[in-house]
Amino acid sequence: MKTKLLIFGFVFLNISVFSQEFSTKIYFKDAVGRVDSITVGYALLATDSLNSALGEKNIPLDQIDTTFFVCISKIEQVGPDKFAKPVYRTKVKYADFNKPDYNRVLHLDVICKDFPFTISWNKNDFRDILRSKSCISTSPPGWSDLGGKLEWLGQTDNMVFYDYNKTENYSRNYLYGNYNENYHMDTIISKSIKTGDLLIAFFGHDFNVGVNDIINSKISIFPNPCKEYINIDVSNKTNFTIKIYNLTGVLVRNETITANTTKIDMSTLPSGIYLLKIGSINEITKIKIQKL
Repeated sequence: MKTKLLIFGFVFLNISVFSQEFSTKIYFKDAVGRVDSITVGYALLATDSLNSALGEKNIPLDQIDTTFFVCISKIEQVGPDKFAKPVYRTKVKYADFNKPDYNRVLHLDVICKDFPFTISWNKNDFRDILRSKSCISTSPPGWSDLGGKLEWLGQTDNMVFYDYNKTENYSRNYLYGNYNENYHMDTIISKSIKTGDLLIAFFGHDFNVGVNDIINSKISIFPNPCKEYINIDVSNKTNFTIKIYNLTGVLVRNETITANTTKIDMSTLPSGIYLLKIGSINEITKIKIQKL
């Protein structure tokens, strides 16, 4: 097994702490033989920004190959014209293991001129109980019914991606989802580049990928789809949290509710699909909502 522990100049005696440090390499190869790779994982010292102690560093624009290039990035904003402004691009990035499951996700940028490209990894690195539900997808894990095929990293060791073409076989993996193209237009060295979006997530065996339906019939959410507000009725329950995540796993709403009914303002959020998680002491209910 190629898993390696990240040691930062101090020693832990508790073996469970060591289990929260993980690193592995993901390899990429395009149709004409160009190769690239990234190092990903999770760490106790990881944050949303770059940490030089973990080997994370921003890549200058003049070092980006606009024919084939893969990196981990953080997208700050995507405008109406689908141009993105990455906060950073790095070949090494660790997710914060202390965050909730939907935030242990890294965003990958793939620039590819010659499709298809192949991704490969060591599947044995993902058979640990903490990583057995780790996956790669064009849409956030648990949302694969939106068009992105989810690949469990512990069950296979490679997958192939094609550029989207409506006339081709729909059983293939495309950098495309039903609700939006999984591309953004990036500006590199004053040149517009079509960049593919992928997500890699590090989840344990207890990760629940089913979010299609409300599990608890006593919870009512309406209207769905919504334009400005959603109403939530949790019957006789009080003291619960409401968290709403966008398609890239970013938390966009986080509220603690003390009544059994509430109204959530969605008017300032962009149109799209969101994951709503309602949490109480005994259970967490998940449902997809659409903002028109």
